[in-house]
Amino acid sequence: MKRMIGILVLAVMLAGCRSEPQPAADGGQVLAAGLPISTASASGAEQDSSPMVVRRLLFSPWNLDFSGGPSPDGRYFTFWDFDDTDELAVHDFRTGEDRQLTTWHSLTDSGYAGYPVQSTFSPDGELVAYSWEAPPIWNDELRIIGFDGSNPRVLFANEELDVGPVEWTADGTMILVKVERITEGLEQIGTVSVETGQLQLLVTLEQPASYELSISPDGRYVIYDFPTDEGSSEHDIFVVNVATREVHTLVEHAADDRVLGWAPDGGHVLFLSDRTGTLGAWLLPVADGRPAGPARLVKPDVWRIAPLGFARNGSFYYGVPMDMTDVYVAGFDPETGRLLEQPTRISQSFLGSNFYPVWSPDGRYLAYLSQRDPLGRTGTDVIVIRSMDTGEQRELTPGIGPSHWPHWSPDGRFILLESRDDEDKGLFRVDVQTGEAELAVRAGADEYFMLAYWRADGRSIFCWTASSDGRRIGIRDLETGAEQVLVQEAPD
Repeated sequence: MKRMIGILVLAVMLAGCRSEPQPAADGGQVLAAGLPISTASASGAEQDSSPMVVRRLLFSPWNLDFSGGPSPDGRYFTFWDFDDTDELAVHDFRTGEDRQLTTWHSLTDSGYAGYPVQSTFSPDGELVAYSWEAPPIWNDELRIIGFDGSNPRVLFANEELDVGPVEWTADGTMILVKVERITEGLEQIGTVSVETGQLQLLVTLEQPASYELSISPDGRYVIYDFPTDEGSSEHDIFVVNVATREVHTLVEHAADDRVLGWAPDGGHVLFLSDRTGTLGAWLLPVADGRPAGPARLVKPDVWRIAPLGFARNGSFYYGVPMDMTDVYVAGFDPETGRLLEQPTRISQSFLGSNFYPVWSPDGRYLAYLSQRDPLGRTGTDVIVIRSMDTGEQRELTPGIGPSHWPHWSPDGRFILLESRDDEDKGLFRVDVQTGEAELAVRAGADEYFMLAYWRADGRSIFCWTASSDGRRIGIRDLETGAEQVLVQEAPD
């Protein structure tokens, strides 16, 4: 079943920004909503009195993701076409057509040459900056290509770094980037010169966390959100001065506050906050990197938002995944296969974000993963273990990244997960009592575990693995790491 994806446009009238109708995809809906002038919500939050319009562009190709952004005129959107071509592509909102930008072999003569990750338009719409995950190291290079697909080039590459573009400065001279030091697991924020390809590092983040960031149009300041305390799910918003690298707080609140973007007028910052009890979009006037007035609620009840960026006229684009995944339980007759009762949802919290259920060997417990990222991206996954006898639920936070394919050990003491931490990626063994995680099988540099199941002996696992050598099914010894290959498939 194809999943429905929504792309929405939040148009807020800003000083120097003119809101114009945006083209909708064929078959899509266009919705408009205005806020009453000088009103306040029931919680006392001051709302913005400026006109606001939300337009929804709906289409359902499941090969479209939220790693790209809108063109300056709002007509086009870049994305990774991971279903059809594995290339960087452009969607035309006016015609509904897709067009491929990159080709595998444009910058290499090797076999499988990788795939795009993040992308963003230049301010004149003539270029697209994108990250490319390239073998054999599978690190992310920063590349640039013309909007017509011409003149692709590598702007920055370092085997020890993953570099992903976020957005350009208004003059087109710098690109704001996320940087990950692969071997150290450190996250950093920086800029790359479009002319020289030189990387300037601005901030090193002291702990792993998902975060968003944006640069002021004049290139003087960068905003980013980050947890208030280690292990906290609540973020504040900070500002770093690009010239001096000094950092100060822009938004400090007991709520969870996340960056959406710096408006193209340079005088406003749009951010996400749950300070009214539900997530909403707030607009903060700023001057010289500091608040210039109170924040105003401009769009309440924003659900699972994935920020995509501003168009030149002040319209802010964001994506909403319309698919919801939850865990249900129902009795059935094993002889006839018929249900004996209606399915019952296991959890009434974090609806739509619960997945990968797996029974314990004795059938008394059900474990599943639950996504806790308010931005609806990969975020932080917790392991929920529910007692089927009492209905009690416990949550484990193993301190590893987004996870997949949980599976209980035969003795019920551990859960095996495909994930990564600050130093390693591979299969992790999580203690179901303490929540502590340890690396059980380390993945190779270009290796990914697609499925893994514990064998009955408890000392080895079946695993389905993918790498540049192709896919294979084998048996891994958990003590020695030795692999017995059962089936080997040549690379595509």
